[in-house]
Amino acid sequence: MNDVSRTKRTAAALVVALLAGAVALHLGSRAASTPGGTESATATAPRYHCPMHPTMVSDRPGDCPICGMRLVAIEEDAGAHAPPAHAGHSGHAPENVHSPAGAGPVVDGRAPIRLPEQRRQIIGVRTTAVERRPLVRTIKTVGRVTSDETRLHHVHAKVAGWVERLYANATGQPVKAGEPLLTLYSPELVASAQEYLIALRGRETLTDATLPSARTSGEQLLASARRRLLLFDISPQQIRALEESGVAPTTMTLHAPISGHILTRNVTQGRKSNRA
Repeated sequence: MNDVSRTKRTAAALVVALLAGAVALHLGSRAASTPGGTESATATAPRYHCPMHPTMVSDRPGDCPICGMRLVAIEEDAGAHAPPAHAGHSGHAPENVHSPAGAGPVVDGRAPIRLPEQRRQIIGVRTTAVERRPLVRTIKTVGRVTSDETRLHHVHAKVAGWVERLYANATGQPVKAGEPLLTLYSPELVASAQEYLIALRGRETLTDATLPSARTSGEQLLASARRRLLLFDISPQQIRALEESGVAPTTMTLHAPISGHILTRNVTQGRKSNRA
């Protein structure tokens, strides 16, 4: 009985061993036939690349055969997009290297930059989809608003007097060319106007003079008095009005030479204006 039992147990153990071997062989064949099985195992293995030559990738640490720098491990998120590994170091850079699927060939002399997500967040790298649109950028800065110096005009009186009426009495007030700015009383101007009227009457008196020199002197005196009024910025229209009225005005009105705005007001109504 003991010999029979031992024989049965030996046979049963042999059968179990044969079944276990068959099962292991079956599982091994399935793993070998599974697509990408070897590739997935290889993908999980650590790989190393040269920081100066990213296309130089190896499956074990060492030195770069091109520049001699120490190979560094490829991060997991960048490893999926790294170039294909070259087992060992051949001593030469790979001739035909392609970028990840769908990215096209690598540009000669350039290499793609791959950064882990953590590093991208630290340095603030942001990406977006490429689109065609107008390039508009708003720049916020400070500035100073000033007047065009080539269009400035200073108005002043050429005779001393007092401002009797001020029309342009506020800074920033708009004025048009020819509008009155102020009315000025000037004794000097009144005297010049009276001299002009006297010279005008003298010329009329000397018109019938027999001596040509007398008529010439009358014309010269009138021209001199007229020129003095023009130098005081009395317009030809105002001189014509003086000739028609025959009365010397006690005030003179200054008009705006151009259209614009009052930038500076240096006088007030009733103030004495010195000759500028």
